[in-house]
Amino acid sequence: MPFGLRNAPATLQRLMDMFCRNLPVMAYLVDIIVLSPTFDQHLMDLETFFLKLKHHTFGANRNKCHFACSRVKCLGLWITSLRIEVDPDKVSAVQKIPPPRNVKHVCAILFANMFLVSKFHT
Repeated sequence: MPFGLRNAPATLQRLMDMFCRNLPVMAYLVDIIVLSPTFDQHLMDLETFFLKLKHHTFGANRNKCHFACSRVKCLGLWITSLRIEVDPDKVSAVQKIPPPRNVKHVCAILFANMFLVSKFHT
């Protein structure tokens, strides 16, 4: 499917959802994380996953693959077996924002950070 089509991401996500059905994985477009409770199970899950890739003539970029990681970075977040953490680089970028000097600057900062506040409030 050529990129640039309006429905291409949704179509790709549906394809990935169908492909990953009955596999212990999380997939968002072309980012796939194989989830396993133990290392031995992880090896078996990887084998199953790669056999299915081969069967459907899909491929994986060897340079972008990471195996047996206890934490992975996905969509700007660190995912561990216990929780999802905000990337420290993102936090430091927010902390480096200079303090507002007037009302207009306060409004600009508030609107820019609406997403973060709604997703990560305590």
